[in-house]
Amino acid sequence: MKRGARGDIGKKRIVKKPRVGVRELPPELWVEIAKYLDVKELASLQRTSQLINSSLISPESEHFVWQPLLERLHTMDARIDATVLRGRTLRETFIQNFIELQERCKVEASSLRYYCQITEQFPLLQAFNLEKSLSLNELEALNAELDAFNALNIVLRIEEAIAEQRTELVIGNLGLTRIPEALFAVPEYQDFWQKLKRLDCSFNSLTCLPEGIGGLLALESLHCRYNKLQSLPESIGRLQALRKLACSRNRLQSLPESIKKKFGEAWVKDTLAAQQKTAEPEQSATYIPAFAQQSTQLVSEVVQTNAAQHSKLLKR
Repeated sequence: MKRGARGDIGKKRIVKKPRVGVRELPPELWVEIAKYLDVKELASLQRTSQLINSSLISPESEHFVWQPLLERLHTMDARIDATVLRGRTLRETFIQNFIELQERCKVEASSLRYYCQITEQFPLLQAFNLEKSLSLNELEALNAELDAFNALNIVLRIEEAIAEQRTELVIGNLGLTRIPEALFAVPEYQDFWQKLKRLDCSFNSLTCLPEGIGGLLALESLHCRYNKLQSLPESIGRLQALRKLACSRNRLQSLPESIKKKFGEAWVKDTLAAQQKTAEPEQSATYIPAFAQQSTQLVSEVVQTNAAQHSKLLKR
C-alpha cells in the first residue's frame, strides 16, 4: 500500500491547481473539446463566444451584460442605485458597487461571528473564509443568510410583543447588523406594524435603517442610538405621529431634508454634534439566540423567496 507525504496509508495527496482564465487555456485543451463537437456545434460555439466578447467590450452592448448585474446588487441593497453613476460606464458602476457591498456584507458577517453563536443552518456565516473574494452568486447567498439570521433574532421579539399585545418593539443589544425589509411585508405582522408606537433598536451594529420604517404610521418614538448608522431613510421625516427621534452616537454626517424640517435646525445641529463623541460601548457577552437549535415556519416564510432565489443562483 502506498504512503502519502504524511504517512497516511492508502491516501493520495491532492495538489490544488491554480485557476486560469478562459483566454489562458492551452490550445491543446480546445483541440480536445473540439473532438466532441460536430461542425455545426463548433460554429455555434464560435458565434456565442464572439457575441459574449463583443458584449463585454462594446460600449453599445454593455447594457446587455452589466445592467442585469447591477440590478441584482440593487435587489440585495436598495441603497445601490441601479442607474449609471455620473462619469462612469455601467461596468465601472457595477464593479464599484459590487466591491462596496461585498465589504459591507463581510463586516456584517464578522460582527455576527463575534457577538452571536452561528448555527449550522447558516453555513456561509459560520465557516466562509471572509478573506476570500466573493463571486456575485456567493455574495447573494451570504446576503440571504444575513437577512435570515437577523430576521430570526427580530421575529422572536415581534411574536412576544404580539402575544402580550404591546405597541412597542425593543430589539436593542442583540448584535443586529440589519433589519430585513422583508419583515415589513409579512401578512401576519401588518396589524402589529400599523399599531406600533415605539421602536428601540439601540446598541446594535446597524449601518442603515430599512425604508419600511417609513410605513409605521402610528410610530411616535424611534430610538436607534449607539449603532453605526451612516444615513437615515427620507421616509422617517414624513411620519406624522413621530415625536421623538434618538439617533446620537452613530456615524451620521448629514440628515434628510424631511427630518430637518420636522425637528428643526437646532435639533439637527445637536444630533450631528453627538455622533460618536465617545468610544463605542461594549455590547453584552456573546448573545446566544433562543432559536439557536430550531427555526420557525413563520421565519421560513419571511425569507423563503429570497433564500430560494439565491440557492438556485449558487447552484448555477
